[in-house]
Amino acid sequence: MGVAGARISNMIRAVTHAYPGAFVGDGPARLWLWAGSAALPGSSADATPGTLLEIVPSRGITVATGDSVLLITRVQSAGGVEEPAETWAVRRALRPGMRL
Repeated sequence: MGVAGARISNMIRAVTHAYPGAFVGDGPARLWLWAGSAALPGSSADATPGTLLEIVPSRGITVATGDSVLLITRVQSAGGVEEPAETWAVRRALRPGMRL
């Protein structure tokens, strides 16, 4: 497991419910990351950190962290409700290769 992926995963776990949550972006583009795991070894060395690698049905989305791959399982858009990450990605018409 890569250092960046482990740090991000630990941050998500540390500040999940009942705390404010880990997030990316700002203002109306903010996305809260409520659950995820850095358990996926990286083949993301050639992908820019934050790049969507895969939408995994019933599991979440995988995102490059620079030295590993993070599986994000639950998210919440600003003003939205918490939902499975793959549902959020499909609803927003995201595709692998796009940056979050």
